[in-house]
Amino acid sequence: MKLSQRYLRGTFYALAVTAVLSVVFNRLFMPVSVRTERARTSAAELATMRDFDSVTFEGDIDLTVRQQPAFALEYQPLSPVRGQFFVSMQGRTLVIFAYDNRGPDEKNATSLVIGVPQLTRLQVHSSGTVAIEDFAEGQPAIRINGDADLALRHNTAALEVDLFGVRKAQLDALSHGHTKLHIVGSTVIESMPD
Repeated sequence: MKLSQRYLRGTFYALAVTAVLSVVFNRLFMPVSVRTERARTSAAELATMRDFDSVTFEGDIDLTVRQQPAFALEYQPLSPVRGQFFVSMQGRTLVIFAYDNRGPDEKNATSLVIGVPQLTRLQVHSSGTVAIEDFAEGQPAIRINGDADLALRHNTAALEVDLFGVRKAQLDALSHGHTKLHIVGSTVIESMPD
């Protein structure tokens, strides 16, 4: 009886090790193009994402959100093989996860521009640059968390922006007169030229 228990235990361990080695081998030696296809939402899928009025974003890319007449998503990867970028719709909310999209020097990053006619809510957790531009109407709830830099440009809508741990916030003169900032942590506020 002991021989069969040892035999079964040894067989079980051998199968477990084989499964682990198979996963490791596939991750290490899978062609880069296959990994990239699975790691990004395609341009065709992005083109179908419309009719959202809320955006939730988490990642390390440079993000620009602007008010404009038509919906638009412009994704510009830094590298054809590096980075993950997943976009989905949950009701009327555009949900974006984007990681490993910065250059080796951490200065260059992939960029995403979101154009939206009306925005009710923008929630961002980012380590990149976040720009909010050209909002002339509406009163979106904006919350930005993380080690990000914020730029507010050409906004005449009354914006209320909650900042949590944001490094720097730059406002042009137009946005400065229409924006109320709520800051948690130490954020450097700067004026930028128009």
